[in-house]
Amino acid sequence: MFLYRKSLNILTKWKNSHNRKPLIIRGARQVGKSELVYEFAKNNFKTFISYNFERYPEYVDIFKSKNPLEIIKIIEIRENKKVNTNETMLFLDEIQSCPELIAILRYFYEEMPELAIICAGSLLEFAFNEKEFSVPVGRIEYHFMGPILFSEFLYALGHNNLNELLNTYELKGQIPLSIHNQLLQLLKVYFIVGGMPESVLQYVQTQGSFFECNKVHENITTTFRDDFAKYKKRIPEDRIRKVFNSLPGLVGKKFKYVNIDPSEKAKEINKVLLLLEYAKIFYPTYHSSCASLPLASQVNHKFMKPLFLDIGLMANSMGVSYELLNSNTDLNNVNQGILTEQFIGQHLLYSGPSFKTPYLYYWGREKKNSSAEVDYVVSVDTKIVPIEVKSGKSGKLKSLALFLLEKNKDFAVRFYSDLPSIEERNTNISGHRNNKKYKLLSLPLYLVEQLPRLITTI
Repeated sequence: MFLYRKSLNILTKWKNSHNRKPLIIRGARQVGKSELVYEFAKNNFKTFISYNFERYPEYVDIFKSKNPLEIIKIIEIRENKKVNTNETMLFLDEIQSCPELIAILRYFYEEMPELAIICAGSLLEFAFNEKEFSVPVGRIEYHFMGPILFSEFLYALGHNNLNELLNTYELKGQIPLSIHNQLLQLLKVYFIVGGMPESVLQYVQTQGSFFECNKVHENITTTFRDDFAKYKKRIPEDRIRKVFNSLPGLVGKKFKYVNIDPSEKAKEINKVLLLLEYAKIFYPTYHSSCASLPLASQVNHKFMKPLFLDIGLMANSMGVSYELLNSNTDLNNVNQGILTEQFIGQHLLYSGPSFKTPYLYYWGREKKNSSAEVDYVVSVDTKIVPIEVKSGKSGKLKSLALFLLEKNKDFAVRFYSDLPSIEERNTNISGHRNNKKYKLLSLPLYLVEQLPRLITTI
């Protein structure tokens, strides 16, 4: 059973592009890269040829030549089939096992652009930083892929009508309370099942077994931990495990090395964080002053909040069950709302163009009696948009107000568990003479994927 992914639409556009380049799909292990390519090829090409270099490293010999015509002749002999370049797709899977092959993609782009080539790799950052080879800049393109999104989860469960409602929702419209409550209930299910394809598949095929999903999460976590053994010559394995095990509980909090282990040096922990970032298990949400665009130009790398790969893996590692979530009407009562911050961050991370490296930012300041922190800050077109995540239906918005005053902005977003609304507010900060009016867009958590579209309508 193939689980629908929005990435299929992106691959279709890539296939039909007039200036198509070899495509490299990048993402963590087990987020569904290979399954996506197989499904895409099945529906779009007469001939599909695939080589997995992690399983069969000897296949690298096929690509020793830098001449695409010679390579194709060898492939035809090896596969005993004729390669019609206009009807064939070539898939180079787990290419991080022989990253030097990436260099030959330039010759296919320059001499045989009619042949569709897709590569996939889960640990490419390691390869790019450790191997000496020439990346064909300007002759390849990337597609960054994460776990299954909430909308894709709804498709997997057969809730196509709910997706249609969300995709066409306009701010002046109403979401019936019964539908709203149904979506919040499904959101709790997603918090536990998560977005790892195998977990979602188990949930669907077992008709709702959280036990089977937990088994999948444990297996994936064990796989990640087994990977750590590969790097023990560089970093002690127990240190990697220590950081890995701590990260889920640190989501949404300003990172402090002492929270990992007071006896470890910051320099050594940083090495582990970089390794986990390369593996795309951990994403740093960096502090930005947010004075102007681009946000990346004003980043302070000394301050960071962690984001984990997947909310289901995170919930499992923290021992959060569906029963616990379901017994709390306010999600903020469960682990201080860090699951909701993970959910929003996980979706915002992949809300931009898929060819751009995913990054997230937050804003904060520390002043006596006037400290503040805004969970996320994103850019939509030319707007700088501060975002607060409130798990329940209420909550103070002092940090948002301080941000708007300091940056002279008049628009903010809140994600929470109530119905959508847009209203005029006043910052109303005690002691500030320049309090100002601003628009607050409040959206239920399940509308996070619609944020870019909805903002453009305001």
